[in-house]
Amino acid sequence: MPSEAPWAYLLRLPVGSGAIALIHSDQVISRDGKEYFSIRRCLVGNPEVTDRSGVCYINGHRINKVAHIEHGWKISVRVVGKEYIFVDCDLSNRLLRPLGLNGSHAIGQLLGQGGFGEVYLCFEKKSTSPIALKITKEGSDREKNILKSLKHAHIINTRFFTNVGQKTFIGMEYMAGGDLSAFVQEGRVILTENQTKLIFYQLTDAVVYLHSKGVCHRDLKPANILLHRAPPRTLIKVTDLGISKSELLHSPPNTAIGTVRFMAPETLHQNYTKKVDVWSLGVILYLSLTGRYASVSANRNDVPLPELASNRIVTRLIKKMLQISPTHRADITDVMRHEWLQDENVKREAALLRAEFQNGPTTPIIVNPPSEKLKQAENEGIGVAGTIGLIVGGIVVIALAILFR
Repeated sequence: MPSEAPWAYLLRLPVGSGAIALIHSDQVISRDGKEYFSIRRCLVGNPEVTDRSGVCYINGHRINKVAHIEHGWKISVRVVGKEYIFVDCDLSNRLLRPLGLNGSHAIGQLLGQGGFGEVYLCFEKKSTSPIALKITKEGSDREKNILKSLKHAHIINTRFFTNVGQKTFIGMEYMAGGDLSAFVQEGRVILTENQTKLIFYQLTDAVVYLHSKGVCHRDLKPANILLHRAPPRTLIKVTDLGISKSELLHSPPNTAIGTVRFMAPETLHQNYTKKVDVWSLGVILYLSLTGRYASVSANRNDVPLPELASNRIVTRLIKKMLQISPTHRADITDVMRHEWLQDENVKREAALLRAEFQNGPTTPIIVNPPSEKLKQAENEGIGVAGTIGLIVGGIVVIALAILFR
């Protein structure tokens, strides 16, 4: 007999395209009468996956008849191009129960982790609309306060905040394309100049907005630039403002912080302005076009750059951005007004991307964690990992159909 509620889900990829609810304790996944695999719920230990077709994989490894699976792992049926994320409802419900969200939402896989904390994929069960759930360590009030004051098409849309103990939980829109670091790498030139220009125009637009609000990001790098989809044509959004500084917070930027290869030289002296962001953008642009990092010499006032064979105009822009002296360095408005970015085709594409984003609906969700249930959950040993479901919301993922060349 089937249970009253699913014991697990298979979340279809790409996220937002539906999910299969696993009701039976041993359920077969098939298509057009062809059985591909089955999943059996075990009384002890992790569920078992049985390959019934010889074309099934778990996390990229072919299944040898039977294999165990864990929460957040990927199942692939390569012959039909289907991929799923396995979601254990027992785990997900236990984590979400303190907020009363276990009936409507579920937690998928870990998307990323680092010094900032962890980011998890979450989704609404009926629509499978995704969000990214970020858990930051104590001291994240700066990011919370700054993000509350920002609203821009190229800044990650952050809608939900809650503090539990020494942790801050932030619900953000999910960007399915990952981050720019997959396409901007040392030793490789992956994007064309026009593709780079479309991305860089949006990025510059975001920083113009930040600086107009008195906010200095301080950690601009490819990993902090999220993509809606893989290039060539993609909406980008700046994220991770955890170490940004705002003039509104009454604390001047006087701390050397950021990612070394993208840091302006003056940050080492702990006395700098928002022009440190311009330097970081210059490094990103140079790396995108050449596959190399710009080298800084203590004996020069600028960074020696060879002329880019394809375009001397962009070389001049990069040189203005990578001036050692902040006094001689371009500011962000100079960058946006530079002739390389005054490309009407790029402006049109960027405007279209912004319009598509701004016209998308939003669904507000208010989360008020019950303190008694939260304490009970902590006593049951959920700890840091168990509190990852403390905010979940919905987002409509924008579909961009025109290929930018």
